Amino acid sequence: MAVHCIDTGVPFDSNVYLLTGRETILIDTGTGMDADRMLNSIRSFIGSCSIDRIILTHCHYDHSGGAARLIAEYGCPCYAGHLDANALRNGEQDILVSPMFSYVMEPLEVENLHEGDIIDNGEHMLQVICTPGHTAGSICLYDLENKILFSGDTIFAPGIGRTDLPGGSFSELAESIRRISKLDIIGLYPGHGSASEEYGSDYVSRALRTVDI
Repeated sequence: MAVHCIDTGVPFDSNVYLLTGRETILIDTGTGMDADRMLNSIRSFIGSCSIDRIILTHCHYDHSGGAARLIAEYGCPCYAGHLDANALRNGEQDILVSPMFSYVMEPLEVENLHEGDIIDNGEHMLQVICTPGHTAGSICLYDLENKILFSGDTIFAPGIGRTDLPGGSFSELAESIRRISKLDIIGLYPGHGSASEEYGSDYVSRALRTVDI
């Protein structure tokens, strides 16, 4: 198992995770506001090798804004949950919340991911789990072999995602967390804050208690 956290140089960026193996996968891209630093960080792990695909856990600008530069650099496809993919392709600024960052995000060409899709890079077999609540098309990625969850802004260590932005829904987030709680999770790699390599299930249990109060 090889998961590397990329330094984006922007304090409010999402976490960006680089997964190496037969293919190299990047999960989320930050805002891209310091793209050169992000690229240097990526190269420190993969050298002159390429990124094979980018996966966005949701459409918000702090997770997706850096994708255009990376696609131009590596010529790789980019994927997002099908309900958020439309907002990215159409450049729907209110859904992308780019005005919160004083930025206008150009439409981004992305391919759809659906519930149950599997992405296998040889080291990580990632199952797509649709987890609406933070956004309508949020997804989590569950590593079936290593029992780790890339949770986007659905669950943090500790905490849960906000639901007061366009497309958010507390009731849907609660149901998404209930579904996640049925998984066997060891590691938790959230969209912001620290990751946990051992106590992921504890943080999921805490999130479940939060929504079921």
